[in-house]
Amino acid sequence: MRFIRRNIFMFITVSIAIVFSGAFSFISLSRFWQYDAGYYDFGIFDRALWLASRFQKPIIDHFLVSGKVIFADHFNPSIFILTPLYWITSHQEIMLIAQSCFVGMSSIAIYLIANKLLKSPLASLLVQTIYLLSTSLHHAVFYDFHEVTLSVLFICLSYWFIVSKRYKLLLLTVLITLGFKESLSLWGVGFALWILMHEKKRSVGLSVLAMSLVWFALSIFVVIPYANSGTNIYVSNINHTWSFIGGRMGDLSSNLLLLIASSGLVSVLAVDFYPLVVLHFIPRLINTLGQPMNMGLHYNVELVPTVLFMMIISIERMARRLKVRPIFIAIVTLCVSLCSFYLYRGPLWLARNMAYFDNTKSFGYIADGLRTIPNSSTVAAQNNLAAYLTHNKDTHILRDNYRLHDPDYVVFEIRDGQRANNQSGISDIQKLNRTIEKDGNYILATKNQGLYIYKKKSTK
Repeated sequence: MRFIRRNIFMFITVSIAIVFSGAFSFISLSRFWQYDAGYYDFGIFDRALWLASRFQKPIIDHFLVSGKVIFADHFNPSIFILTPLYWITSHQEIMLIAQSCFVGMSSIAIYLIANKLLKSPLASLLVQTIYLLSTSLHHAVFYDFHEVTLSVLFICLSYWFIVSKRYKLLLLTVLITLGFKESLSLWGVGFALWILMHEKKRSVGLSVLAMSLVWFALSIFVVIPYANSGTNIYVSNINHTWSFIGGRMGDLSSNLLLLIASSGLVSVLAVDFYPLVVLHFIPRLINTLGQPMNMGLHYNVELVPTVLFMMIISIERMARRLKVRPIFIAIVTLCVSLCSFYLYRGPLWLARNMAYFDNTKSFGYIADGLRTIPNSSTVAAQNNLAAYLTHNKDTHILRDNYRLHDPDYVVFEIRDGQRANNQSGISDIQKLNRTIEKDGNYILATKNQGLYIYKKKSTK
């Protein structure tokens, strides 16, 4: 009977993960089909993975490290576990589906952790739901593709392996986690400190600490500078002035409160995880290249599994000391989280807005225009259009100096309602259009509802 009951709950938790993975895919694919993704960041990763799948160097375009391998920007070798996907299909959408599935699967690990510590399958399902309702998670999935969003699966697995005392698998998942971005070394240090405080096997904590510190040093001072001709652009843009840091503290506080509120308020009781949280925010406070302190984009996503782990631990401690059934605490926490979710609506709400999906039909003219550009050509396209041309022979973000990379095609769109980020690198799109129009080396090949495609005369 116990076996049947356990499998019923496991079936439910997997079903929840599948449903949310589908919803995440639904909203992110719709955004992609509305040409709202960007070469920053989707195109950078897509270009690197596509080239790697063709056994070529993962060279990317970038405003600061253009024409260099992706490790000149960040050291993220773990993203290449997705490379085989491009042996199966050439459709870029597969990356967004994979990202959504990684997030969905991470919720199964959250359920297993909760069930291990709370000994209540129903409470564990509620905790899993709280995790999947986190607005930080929704923003990360919705706004493009990011390597740290993939890392949440392995962060959750690391927490699962530590509570289930599978130390060899723990070290493996920690190593994979570190490989998604060099900044995750700080997560590793914070996690190692927690292990050293709580686990009897100090050797495990010391191993995680050593791995994290070595990975940090190699990434920051060896790999990234080597890939970028001796410079780490993020280290060189650290601002140590108190006025800059102080100016961001208010945003940090409100951001942290919203993160905790949407992921279970009782997590604040797990004070032994505070060092990890502090380590996460330090580089965001001092880096002038701009890591937003609000709930948007992907910068909070790596903390969501930690906040949920803190919540589970807090509930377990309360249940043990106060003799309170964990199911009751989980229900209260769920109510608080749902209230927060309702008041601070994340992008997941778009899954119930059919008008948003119907809007996709309005962008067919862009798809038709981009299909006229041969894959064998070199293209310079504005940020949001370059993201859809990353499988071409060579793809660059369009700048004011459109001749910089001697492109066969120049692609941009002049229409109202675009995000400012679409035309990053272009100071005046109308002026640029007039300049190319007068350039005798290019002819207007396509003009449709604001989409302009110029073709170099010598291009076959």
